[in-house]
Amino acid sequence: MFDILSHCKAGVEVNEGPDFHVKVEMVPVPELGEINLIKNVLYQQIKRVNEIGSDDILIK
Repeated sequence: MFDILSHCKAGVEVNEGPDFHVKVEMVPVPELGEINLIKNVLYQQIKRVNEIGSDDILIK
């Protein structure tokens, strides 16, 4: 049997808007019921990157 971690590292958007950046933070691991919500959030973020272009993303 495997232990499921309660937290993990993830890229988190900071300062939402045209001058946003992403930083790595420890975040809670979602429960199984939250998977559809996470898929939707990821889809929205990917869509946003496609709209602004990946050259405009600054990762610090």
